[in-house]
Amino acid sequence: MSLNPTDVKNVILEEDDFGYEMRVGKVFADVAANTNKGHLTSPRIETPQHGGTYTDSVTGKPRQFDYRCQISISNALGDLQKTVILAVECKNLHRSSPLVVCGRPRTAEEAYHVFIKSEKDGAGGVFVSTSKVDATASLYRQSEFVGKSLVRLKEKNGKLEKDSEADIYDRWSQALASSVDLAVMAGRYGLIYSGNQVNEGTSI
Repeated sequence: MSLNPTDVKNVILEEDDFGYEMRVGKVFADVAANTNKGHLTSPRIETPQHGGTYTDSVTGKPRQFDYRCQISISNALGDLQKTVILAVECKNLHRSSPLVVCGRPRTAEEAYHVFIKSEKDGAGGVFVSTSKVDATASLYRQSEFVGKSLVRLKEKNGKLEKDSEADIYDRWSQALASSVDLAVMAGRYGLIYSGNQVNEGTSI
């Protein structure tokens, strides 16, 4: 079998995990470039961190994340007011092995998110608190679809069969572990950013 550059390019575009990761990064970069042209108080997307490391809070072992990205809103003086910090893990899915997310309507108990508030006090310290946003105002609406299980499919002898979804679960658990680190970081924002402003980050 002879290979040509087009064959190699098609495999890289469709099946290479790192190539897919770079394309996800370009989406962040393009959105940031188009979003950060507005007024100072408009939402701003920071340049994402790519391929850094963190310590897993459960295993204590170093792990690598794909992307971390911050979306922030500041006041007219440029002081940070609110921010959402994203832990992003990338997984390239080929059309021959689709991923099916199975779930059900979200219950009221599941319809919430949590804010971490970090505020610098007059003595130079930081006060950290959390507040739960319930179903009436949450990003996660009651009765909307919520995923509960993953099914990875593959074609074998002309039929679709269940395949291992372990690699997808690993990506999900890695993003979850990375978000713990980001939640701790959000608690320090009152000290990291100058002034006595209130800084909030969502922990999901």
